[in-house]
Amino acid sequence: MSVLVVGAAGFLGRAVTTRLQQRGLAWSGWSRSGKHGTRKVDVLRDALPALPEDLSAVIHLAAHAVPHASFGPREAQENEQLCARVLQHLGLRRVRWVYASSAHVYAPSDVPHHETDSTAPPSLYGHSKLACERLCTTAMHLDRRIARLFGSVGPGLPRGLMLTDALEQALSGCNPIRMRGPDGWRDLMAVDDAAEALVRLAVEPTSLPEDDDGLRVVNVASGQARRSSELVATMCAALPRSTAMPLAIDWPSGEARPVLASVERCRNHLGFTPTADLSEALHALAHHAHAVHHSQ
Repeated sequence: MSVLVVGAAGFLGRAVTTRLQQRGLAWSGWSRSGKHGTRKVDVLRDALPALPEDLSAVIHLAAHAVPHASFGPREAQENEQLCARVLQHLGLRRVRWVYASSAHVYAPSDVPHHETDSTAPPSLYGHSKLACERLCTTAMHLDRRIARLFGSVGPGLPRGLMLTDALEQALSGCNPIRMRGPDGWRDLMAVDDAAEALVRLAVEPTSLPEDDDGLRVVNVASGQARRSSELVATMCAALPRSTAMPLAIDWPSGEARPVLASVERCRNHLGFTPTADLSEALHALAHHAHAVHHSQ
């Protein structure tokens, strides 16, 4: 058994390869940087390397993965091209295919999303992830498992997200921190838990049901609703402070639409429940960002 991780040097990829190592599983990784024990491969432009003879699963993480304001048509197109090239390269190999999709494929809702809910992405980023899911429907020889991730937290979280925006302001001495969007309910989990779910999808049998296109879709989330303001405050409280003045956090007025998940399918068919402490993951994120900031 061998697992190929595409996008293995990224935030989530590093956690996935660590989990594979902890399980004693053989793995190989492709990344644009070639760091963290991966092979340097530009999936969009390079001739793709030969696949391992004993390949049993592919975890596809490579993407423009931060849905910020600069995500445009080029990034959306490249997300689709990344997925299409790897699928084409697999040829007729009969392996497990784990695609890291996103909660952004769902239509906005005030209640937790179920895997059978309608898909109507409110953003171009969400459209690109849904387009990749549809590409997966064409590879009918693969055991296709679609993980709709609701967000994960840990050291090295990419820039351009709510938590990293707040950290950058705090580390730059801003007080108050001014959040870009209103407060709301979110479902986040530690990145180590997200990695565990992806590895289970890649290496374990599952009773996940197939949809009409033959995809096994599952929400990967905690199932716990938390206020964005609580998450940011918990994270910022872990930052070393040179002053006794409390750190204020200003939120725009209004209420953001909740982004919450139903996790019954993940729990009942994948046997997965998060075990990591989210507060510890938030603290680890803050400590790592502080160390990086002061090493520059």
